[in-house]
Amino acid sequence: MTWEEFLEFDYEGIAEWVDGEVFVEMAVSKVHAAAFSFLNTFIRIYCDLAGIGRSYAEPYVMRAVPGKSGRSPDIFVLLNASLPRMGDKFLDGPADLAVEIISDTSIRRDRDDKFREYAEGGVSEYWIIDARPGFERADFFVLAPDPAHPGRKAYRPVPIGDDGVYHSTILPGLWLQVAWLWQEDAVPLKCIAAVVGRERLLALLD
Repeated sequence: MTWEEFLEFDYEGIAEWVDGEVFVEMAVSKVHAAAFSFLNTFIRIYCDLAGIGRSYAEPYVMRAVPGKSGRSPDIFVLLNASLPRMGDKFLDGPADLAVEIISDTSIRRDRDDKFREYAEGGVSEYWIIDARPGFERADFFVLAPDPAHPGRKAYRPVPIGDDGVYHSTILPGLWLQVAWLWQEDAVPLKCIAAVVGRERLLALLD
């Protein structure tokens, strides 16, 4: 179907549009849902408290590259300056941060197809989270000048610190203890308090 037909497509669940084809996502696993729930809440609360932008989640569609695929990131963030690009049907242009949580059927799509598309479209920071049992891994990338192609940008990996902490390059002041992603009892609000400090959290909530 055409892009315009896709925008009017009545479906249940998550769908993406790629080269005229529509791909509808199936139900996710328990570990996928748990990782999504934690990160979605964690990032949304931080963005709201810090006042730096807004966090959104699937099934809303992002069209990072004009005329190309319409993707539905698991989670994405728009900083305040990017919010005007948020339309009723889709995000026209790249998110500032996109997060994909890997499932058994999305490995190639998240690590290859979307990796290239998000870089080409200008998504400044990309997180790939694999919470599958036995495959627990978190990879973080930021756009940087591509030494192989002058004038272009490509993703470069950002290492996690020896303390197991990742510091976002796009969301000021946000850091993530990666182990939280694998802890079923991790409470997003307590984790936010660890990031911003309890006193600041209470002040922001006042």
